[in-house]
Amino acid sequence: AFSVLFDIIPLEYKGHGERFTEDHYANLDEAALDMYNQIAADKPDYYILYGHSLGSMVALLTAELLEKNCIGIEQAILNDMKKNWHSVKEIKENKQISVPESPILYRWWFPESFVEKYLQHKELKELLGKVEKEKINDNTYYALYFGKSNNGHRRFQQHTTGNVKTSTLRQTLYGLCINKQYKNEDEKEITEIINQCYYEWFAPDENEAKLIECLEAICIALGHYPLNLDGNPAIPDKWKNKRMGMRSKAKIPTKL
Repeated sequence: AFSVLFDIIPLEYKGHGERFTEDHYANLDEAALDMYNQIAADKPDYYILYGHSLGSMVALLTAELLEKNCIGIEQAILNDMKKNWHSVKEIKENKQISVPESPILYRWWFPESFVEKYLQHKELKELLGKVEKEKINDNTYYALYFGKSNNGHRRFQQHTTGNVKTSTLRQTLYGLCINKQYKNEDEKEITEIINQCYYEWFAPDENEAKLIECLEAICIALGHYPLNLDGNPAIPDKWKNKRMGMRSKAKIPTKL
C-alpha cells in the first residue's frame, strides 16, 4: 500500500549491508550527518523520515540538519502555501477569495505588535529568533500557528467567527491574552486579534491529502510555532505548562 504513495528509500548505515567494511560511527551526530548527505544528494521535494528505536534519534538529528539547509517537506509545502496568502479582512470581504472546503494545511501570521505584547517571555527568546517572519505592506508578521483541516472553509470560520469550543487556536489565545475565568463576551477580543492576521493555506492533491495528518505532525515538529502547544517539541516545557495552567485556571470550555 505504501508504494502507491511513496518511494521507499532505506538509508544504509556504515558497517551494515553493502557498507559492511566501513568503520562504524563514533556518535549519533556522525550518523545523522551521513544520513543528511545521502538525502541531500537526492534533493527530494517531499520526504518523510522514519526511524525505529535508536534510529528515531538519528532521524531527529537528521531532520534538524535538513531544516537548517532548507531541504525537505516543510520547505516544499510552505512555498506552495504562499500562493494562497491573504489578510483575514480580504477573505471575509472579497467573494473572489475562498478557502476551499477540501483538506488543507494552513498557517496563521500574526502582526509584530501581537508578538511584542504577548510573547516577550524569556523562555521564548530562542524560539522567537527562529520563527519565520515576512514583511507585508511595511509591517512585519510572524508565522505563529500551523494546522490542518479536512474542510478548510469550515476551519477558517471556526477560527474567525467561532468560539473556544470549536477552535484550539482560540483556546490558546484566550489563555494567553485574556487570562481570566472564561466569559462568552470575551470572545470578541479574540476575534479582534484574529482579524489583524494573515492566513495562508496549501490544498494538497488527492494523493497528498491522504497524508495530511502526517504532514501536519512533521511540519509542527520541524517548525517553530509558539501557539502550537500540542505535539510541538520546539516549545519550552516551562512556557507550555504555564499556558496550559492559564487555560485550566480560566476554566475554558475545551470540548471540541
